[in-house]
Amino acid sequence: MRTLTRLLERFAAAPAAAENEAAAAAETPSAPPLPTRQVEGRREFHGLLWRPVLGVNDDEKLVVAARAGLPHCVRCERALTLAAGPRELWTCPSCGDSRPGSDADFFAAEAVIADDLREFISGHPDFRLAPTLSAPQRALA
Repeated sequence: MRTLTRLLERFAAAPAAAENEAAAAAETPSAPPLPTRQVEGRREFHGLLWRPVLGVNDDEKLVVAARAGLPHCVRCERALTLAAGPRELWTCPSCGDSRPGSDADFFAAEAVIADDLREFISGHPDFRLAPTLSAPQRALA
């Protein structure tokens, strides 16, 4: 019975301890977030239009983020939607053009990001890639 009482006392004290830790964390000054600007690219890959976006910190001269975004239709420049069905198809909601899912798979997105990173770094030799970028992005760039 004493073990149960001790367990209940610890359980009742847990929220108070969590509140104290949260208050201490709120009082501790934290570093302000790094200011970034978005650099948008435009790339054709496997017959699809991609608009990759890089997050760049000008003060630190770092590329801190990279994403490929969704594939777009080359003709309409509208974002493609992934159609449900037995086969994975990316379809343009405007003109109806469709592409197999393999044209916009993970490897295609990584290749688009790598090309965009390479192009940005070659045009901005004083910038470097942040260690927070994924290993594939850093290796391919």
